[in-house]
Amino acid sequence: MASDLCLGSTIEHRPNGASDGTSNSANFLGSKCVPDAAKAYRRGVARLHGFSEEWVSALRGKEMQMATDRTSAMTATPLQTAATVVGAVFLLVGVAGFIPGLTSNIDSLEFAGHQSGATLLGLFNVSVLHNLVHLVFGLAGLALARAGNTAKQFLVVGGGVYLVLWLYGLFTHDRMDGSNFVPLNSADNWLHLALGAGMLALGLGLGAQRPATKR
Repeated sequence: MASDLCLGSTIEHRPNGASDGTSNSANFLGSKCVPDAAKAYRRGVARLHGFSEEWVSALRGKEMQMATDRTSAMTATPLQTAATVVGAVFLLVGVAGFIPGLTSNIDSLEFAGHQSGATLLGLFNVSVLHNLVHLVFGLAGLALARAGNTAKQFLVVGGGVYLVLWLYGLFTHDRMDGSNFVPLNSADNWLHLALGAGMLALGLGLGAQRPATKR
């Protein structure tokens, strides 16, 4: 309160050293104002310093977290790498199924059904639906490869799906009726068997590996 009073107080200077009770009280307040102002200044500086340290600490913590995230993103596990490669392959195959030259008889490409006469690389029977399945698997693989647990799920579940598709193809390939709606031929079946078995092997094999611990 004394510091507040000294802001509004005035010290009266009288000629020839004259003074009265009022000037004495003003001089008393003036003498008390200096140490109070100094204390207030020191408190303000201390608060400002503490506030600055909190901000610096928060910024440093944010920078360290960002650096850790970047390091984690750049150091993908073998499981994540495998899921990324498989997803990229699916994506390329899905796109190639729509490109003339890579896909023969592109004019006979149908949405689905055995009527689709287009063949990827002249071997694999494809349709719009078949290509879309490849594209969806590719995008899912790239997205799920960002984390180790989701990368494993993509490889294991995707491998299981393609093994089921292989079993389906065993009974329907080359059939010229509605049961072969994807459609599939013998080359597709062998490819689906290889994909399913390979994805399962990668997902279960790499997923069972434990990361090395630093000593």
